[in-house]
Amino acid sequence: MAAQASDADDASDTDVPFISLVSPFSKIPPGSAWQTITAKVGPIWNGESLRGTAIEDLNVLVIEWLQSGSLSTLKAQLIEFINGSMGVLAARLGNTPNESVVTRTVELWIFFFSILPTMEGCFLPLRSCKEDPDLDVRRLCMRAFRDVVILPNLERLSNSLDKWWETRSGGDDGRRIDDIAARILQMLLLLHELHDEKEKDIGRVLQKLKESLATYKEDNTSSTINFRAV
Repeated sequence: MAAQASDADDASDTDVPFISLVSPFSKIPPGSAWQTITAKVGPIWNGESLRGTAIEDLNVLVIEWLQSGSLSTLKAQLIEFINGSMGVLAARLGNTPNESVVTRTVELWIFFFSILPTMEGCFLPLRSCKEDPDLDVRRLCMRAFRDVVILPNLERLSNSLDKWWETRSGGDDGRRIDDIAARILQMLLLLHELHDEKEKDIGRVLQKLKESLATYKEDNTSSTINFRAV
């Protein structure tokens, strides 16, 4: 029996993986949770990864951060961080020549939308914060993308869209035109749905795009954009 017990112990030692219950951030100085969060999450807006940091560990940090101050202070910190992150994207669009504004906007929108789930995952504990329903990472990110990236370049985008349509036609390039137009349409629709005092500016360009799409579809019946359904 002793031999069997020894064998069982040996099997346990070799077959069962060791799982550490200690957070890699357990030794950070008190009150530094927010600095650590921004240092880990910020680089994703430069196209980098979380650098081996598990989202679950970041969630632990977010919980600690939520307990570190007043809700208004925490919200201000989060908004400042998100707006600053959008500044990276805004700089890319601002430095883009007018003739490339449409395609660059699509590239930035695709990138932004691919990062959004990671942001939501990192700040998942915020969903349990019932005191302020506006403390919604997805909505705050969407609003920041609109206010920091799109609105300062809205007239450029609108004018560039006009010229972009004038130089496009169907044929071999039709599928690419459909894809770009559909992405711009998706972006404007979602930003317009934020429903605040700035929605009129987005709505104006959205309506203009729909009218251009209607004309384009009349001339290119093979287009697959179903803008009338939205």
